[in-house]
Amino acid sequence: MYENVEIPLLIKNIKDRKEKIIEVIKEVGLYDQMDHKPEELSGGQRQRVSIARALVKNPPLILADEPTANLDSKTGSHIIELMYDLNKIHKTTFIVATHDVFVLQRIDRIVNLIDGELN
Repeated sequence: MYENVEIPLLIKNIKDRKEKIIEVIKEVGLYDQMDHKPEELSGGQRQRVSIARALVKNPPLILADEPTANLDSKTGSHIIELMYDLNKIHKTTFIVATHDVFVLQRIDRIVNLIDGELN
């Protein structure tokens, strides 16, 4: 899993990346699973890896397409809470596309896209 989070930093040839990778892995709550392979992780843990991989470069914006899809409601709720907390910590904006009404309850601003038009 460590290598999966490291990929964006390798692509950009960023040096001294180990500390940053470990930091985001801890933030998403996967430090104990850092050496696991993807097939050894649950769906929720895999979503957390995706979030860590996106967050490791400190982007101003992260697009999340159905981040709770294929997760049970409890795990989905944890993922949304994690994204909410990371937004506050890193000042990273998360734009979430979802059909999940439970996700919409936690979102600060909702924009509806209906027939290609913003409402």
